[in-house]
Amino acid sequence: MRIAPAILLLAFISPAFAGEIPSPDDERAVDVLHFDVALNLDFDRKAIAAVTKIEFVVLHRTGELQFSGTGLSVDKVSLAGHALQFDNDGSRLTIHLARALDSGEHAALAVEYHGEPRRGLVFGRNLAYTNYWACEWMICAQDDFGDKASIRLALEFPKGSSSFGPGQLVSRTTLPDGRTR
Repeated sequence: MRIAPAILLLAFISPAFAGEIPSPDDERAVDVLHFDVALNLDFDRKAIAAVTKIEFVVLHRTGELQFSGTGLSVDKVSLAGHALQFDNDGSRLTIHLARALDSGEHAALAVEYHGEPRRGLVFGRNLAYTNYWACEWMICAQDDFGDKASIRLALEFPKGSSSFGPGQLVSRTTLPDGRTR
């Protein structure tokens, strides 16, 4: 029965809901359109190294972006290839933009991070699976249930492992060290 939370998670971020039109009284600064997550799984340490790219449109002029804190170490945040300042207190990741973004602007943010997820990504002896707490292993806003977006998830895992889940397999590559992406 552990599969049900993962399916529920995917329903929340399903591409079918992407492009939702926000209401005029929406207080969100941005509408996330797409997540592109590259996730490297370290089974020995029960840890990850990842990059989450977030494509969004600005709803209200803003000079900062906020996402749920993960307890993971954020290494770098960039917008259009330019490094940004950020604060990560574990409960909230606040990204300070180099300039305020205006309503209607489209942008793409990249966040590089690593660590041992507190929850949301469960490591077993020979498996790993996700459940409801996706914002503990990817950069997103856990408490912003109204923002729906598509997601592309690229996994990198040990030699001899495989992956399965809903969605479409785009490619499978064996890396020089034998790991699979």
